[in-house]
Amino acid sequence: FFLLLHRILVYQKYFAVFYNGEIVGGVNFTKDKVITNWGIFYKKIPLIPIVATYHFINYMFTKSDTLYSYVLKANTQALKINEFFGIRIIDENEKSYKMKLTKKEWELKQFKMKKIDYKFFDETK
Repeated sequence: FFLLLHRILVYQKYFAVFYNGEIVGGVNFTKDKVITNWGIFYKKIPLIPIVATYHFINYMFTKSDTLYSYVLKANTQALKINEFFGIRIIDENEKSYKMKLTKKEWELKQFKMKKIDYKFFDETK
């Protein structure tokens, strides 16, 4: 059982997003040998989800060439953020959308955001 679990969940990372010393959200990803899935959650503070997602996607494309996201159909705000960044729906079921973005699509989008100081800390090292 443990060997099988290790093969399925090869790599996971979770990051807290801080603003003014307070945790205002988080981002995470899980990567197995084939697929990289990612997710986000935030408090309702203007621009934080956009800025943090932008930097997180850039970071993720240093780890993978394709990102997948699963968004509940009821979560219209998450769907809008995904679509804003060019993440497209590739499949759906009754409750959720499966979405995808490739590194090439991301590079073609050519976002220009003002420089914002940020750091990715790895407390596991």
